[in-house]
Amino acid sequence: MGVSTKGIDNRIENRKDKKHLPSEFSEGEQKNLLGKTVKEEGITEKISPPPAPPSQGWFHQGLSSEEVVASRFPKIYKRFEKKSSLNYNANDLLILFCIEYYKKYKLMYAPSGNGTSPFGGKDSSNLKTLLRSQSPEIMTKVIPYFMKNFEKVIPYNDRPSVSILYGWRNTIIPNCLLGEIPKRSVGERGVRGGIVDEEWEEERNDVF
Repeated sequence: MGVSTKGIDNRIENRKDKKHLPSEFSEGEQKNLLGKTVKEEGITEKISPPPAPPSQGWFHQGLSSEEVVASRFPKIYKRFEKKSSLNYNANDLLILFCIEYYKKYKLMYAPSGNGTSPFGGKDSSNLKTLLRSQSPEIMTKVIPYFMKNFEKVIPYNDRPSVSILYGWRNTIIPNCLLGEIPKRSVGERGVRGGIVDEEWEEERNDVF
């Protein structure tokens, strides 16, 4: 018992792009769609080449740090950009933190949220606590300072986070306001969970 191809033939016949399907040519020649000449039934025409595929550039390539963060948190960012830095709240400072983080690493910071939103969690809570003792104006200076000098301020290998900023607030904020940068080099940094350099261990013992 043979297999009927009538249905298949009908579907092929009705395809709008059937001319692109492989076929046998009784007259003339059809080479391809790369600008070659097609000869069919005595008619000669020029087939345009297919459009070039879109550029596959890096993700967010060409966008500013502000634009990248705005695309990630559009609602919060709209409120942020309308405010003066004198009126920033915890969520505004978290937006600023994300912007400074992206400027440095070209990566998006992932806020510690509350399970349903990136805002309103631990990061926002820590920044809210900082605003009880520091003005928004001061914090807008502290966050860029912290990001820029992170490797010199923090004695273990890590990347900036709001939790680290909060934990080291009594070092970072005075250093920022006094314009001081620690002399510790990157090579002197210890490793969290591993061996810590002796200088930092002595400082830690003095504190704790």
